Amino acid sequence: MDQGVSSRSERAVEPAGELSAKRSHAGRRWGLVALLIALVLAPGLRTGWMIWRNAVNVPLWDEWVLADFLRTLGDGTFRLESLWSPHNGHRVLLPRLVLLGLAKLSSWDVRWELTANWLFVLLTLALCARLVRGSFGPLTTRMSAGLTFLASLILYSWSQHDNWISGWQVQIFMVNCLAVSCVLAIQCWRGAWHQLLLALACAVAGAFCFGSGLVLFFLVALGVSVAPVEVPWKRRATHAGFAAIVGVLAAKLYVSGSLGADAPTQADSSLSLALLLVEYVCGFLGGPITRSGWSLTVGIGAAGASFVVLCSLWLWWKRPTLRASAWPWFLLGCYSIASAASAGVTRLGLGVEQAWSPRYATLALPLWVSALCLVALTWRAMWWRGKPHLALLATWATVVGWLSLETMFLSRVASRQSLEQLHFYRRDLEHGAAMLLRFPSAPPGSLELLFTESYLRDAAPVLSRFKLSVFKGWPHWPEISALDWIDDPSPPGVLETVAPDPQYQTCAIVRGHLGTEVGAKAIERVLIVVGDEVAAEAKWKASKETPGRRNGAQVGRSFEAHVPRFTDRPAGAPVRAVGVFKDGRRAVWLPGSLAFP
Repeated sequence: MDQGVSSRSERAVEPAGELSAKRSHAGRRWGLVALLIALVLAPGLRTGWMIWRNAVNVPLWDEWVLADFLRTLGDGTFRLESLWSPHNGHRVLLPRLVLLGLAKLSSWDVRWELTANWLFVLLTLALCARLVRGSFGPLTTRMSAGLTFLASLILYSWSQHDNWISGWQVQIFMVNCLAVSCVLAIQCWRGAWHQLLLALACAVAGAFCFGSGLVLFFLVALGVSVAPVEVPWKRRATHAGFAAIVGVLAAKLYVSGSLGADAPTQADSSLSLALLLVEYVCGFLGGPITRSGWSLTVGIGAAGASFVVLCSLWLWWKRPTLRASAWPWFLLGCYSIASAASAGVTRLGLGVEQAWSPRYATLALPLWVSALCLVALTWRAMWWRGKPHLALLATWATVVGWLSLETMFLSRVASRQSLEQLHFYRRDLEHGAAMLLRFPSAPPGSLELLFTESYLRDAAPVLSRFKLSVFKGWPHWPEISALDWIDDPSPPGVLETVAPDPQYQTCAIVRGHLGTEVGAKAIERVLIVVGDEVAAEAKWKASKETPGRRNGAQVGRSFEAHVPRFTDRPAGAPVRAVGVFKDGRRAVWLPGSLAFP
């Protein structure tokens, strides 16, 4: 009796113990997945934080052409065919729809567009992670997780800083995302028509985002022709021919009318032109990795393209079982190489160094993701074979290590240079926005920081009338008469100097400091007043001197402001500083009154 009860008790306890073990294992697995996701997203979160920290709500460069679209939308004179009009040699139909939709939702807040750029890169990374999983197995494995992390570092690289600060460049991020989607659709192709139509849909969408999207039709035709899957050759030929026909029709529609593209340069001979084009392509591909010199950039670009081609050929002929794993990465690498070639054909007239532009770095980044994955596949194939020759193993280990170091350290140097450029752009945008807000009295040439001045002086009234962009979201300072003034026998700071800005002729620099730690903590912001008008808000600066002391006196925090010059702001006007307390209502004049230069 007791033995039977004991047996039943053991049988009742055992499932509970197994269930607890399974829950513990599932918890550890989800913890590992969460850790890997955090690791993969870390580069993107850092990039996103820097973008949002330095974003200025004012359009830049080509993005100003949206002002005409917004004006016609506001006036009720918008025409759908205007979306099809070319821009600088590209049909940007889908990006225009995205940007106009975001502009209508946000009153043309450019920061929404920068967020869209970041999200498109995140989607591209997710699609690359899916490709990695198809080639290397579950993402929880060490190699898959490591490659996805390196892909995140590459795709969120700061070498493309020109694209991070401009919402108009969403077109390039979109075509990259659609290129990876197209390659993923080709990887999933097994001879069904709906799979081919999905790949062609990605190609069509990519073509109407940016000119390099036309390359995707070639990739679809090539992919279904040589894909390492068991499909009858007649069906392959039919699908490849259909993809080629769609590509030709799309290209004919694309180039109909005038695109306004630049003509290629006239070289001494066809051989010279071909050599210039090869140099352009290599510089284009090496630009995201290093900017230490043009020759080094060309060499690194050539090395990256060589890795993609040679590793793909070796895996195709020596490891037939890995063809399906290597094929998508070869196609993705071909996309970057073909994009560089198409840019060279239309932009070579501007000089080969133009390939070094950070705007093109985004199109070259998929090549380096492909190179990393193909080298890793080759290295794994040689390792699994047993013990390969020591020289070969050392060679491939060196290649993998070199690529990792290039990605992590040389791109870090490029990131540091790009961050400096980002801060420079932020000053330009803030200064241009201040001039734009008072465009009737802005000095001649002061708006060239943003776009063509004649165009901006026509577009600014439109933005002001519809309360768009900087005319809606720019911070407004309180009126002097609306503040509650207090008399402080020992003012908490002092206005020190005012001088012309050496960088901007239409700006002056005002500097000062808060005199005590108590004042530094009590005062939240410092406003610069020129005459009777608040002209700027100062920014806090970290003092390079001994903390808390300056010339023997106690110092809390230093501040600096860049005050624009306007035609209705006369030289010699009194400049004073106002300290506003944390409640936002009380204020105190800081000692010192200087003359505006």
